Amino acid sequence: MTKKGPAQNWITCGASKEAEFIRRAIEVLGGTSTPAKVSKSLFGFQCKVPTKYGSNSVDFNLISANGTGKSPQTGLLRTISEESEPNNVILVGMMGGIKPKANLFDVVIPTDIYDGTNLGTDHAGPKWYRTSRPMNETFAAVTANYALMIAAELGIIIRNTKRVVSTGDTIEDVEAQLFKEIREVDPEEIIGMEMEGYAVLEANSSQLQRGKHTVHGFVKAIADFGKHPLSEKEMEAVRAAIPELASETDITPRSNDKHKQHMQEYATTIALKCAVNLLALLEQS
Repeated sequence: MTKKGPAQNWITCGASKEAEFIRRAIEVLGGTSTPAKVSKSLFGFQCKVPTKYGSNSVDFNLISANGTGKSPQTGLLRTISEESEPNNVILVGMMGGIKPKANLFDVVIPTDIYDGTNLGTDHAGPKWYRTSRPMNETFAAVTANYALMIAAELGIIIRNTKRVVSTGDTIEDVEAQLFKEIREVDPEEIIGMEMEGYAVLEANSSQLQRGKHTVHGFVKAIADFGKHPLSEKEMEAVRAAIPELASETDITPRSNDKHKQHMQEYATTIALKCAVNLLALLEQS
């Protein structure tokens, strides 16, 4: 087997731009990310980030899939499993939220993820929402024990009692009727939508059946609400959080690429900060 990276922790993401957001966040946190061959066939980054938990720093391999969505993430997770012996694998990134159950930049660690990747196609079926998978038990337990502490330290909100739907499209591309169907399936519990999460929990179930014990996790932060415009209160929150947008009068991430980019990067950065702390806690659990 190819010599493994500096740690058996992995952070994956669904798009190369999320990896770049994460690398910039690592630098801000005083960490390092070095380009490296992280397994027999994977090239990514070997990272070290300081943390107040565990040994005061955490090592992990960072890598993005060859595209967004379930299939590329499934392939990446399979390769990681086959070419290394990972202890912890966390999907990190940004996602779309559903009002009013979520606020901008809330961190979401769902209890379950619905497989909505075939919604809008002939393969979905009328009971697609019966296919869901729960979060890894160890990851869920560590999150439950430390979420309030991490949230207080980072000044964020962590939502770890709600559910997410993995779709085949981004939240802004989901048709209105489909969006209505998603919301009505579980109106109290579904907090948002994204594109890769179901692959992570599917990989978790699969490896458990093979007698492996890798901890798979999901940490994403809400970057927008799809086609729904921001309220003035939400715009004010964006101005306060992101210096580059502090002087913007009308913040419209769906029509302004500058706004979208900064909000996506800020959300991914928050998710990364949370994930790093959880990795450190998982190492000592």
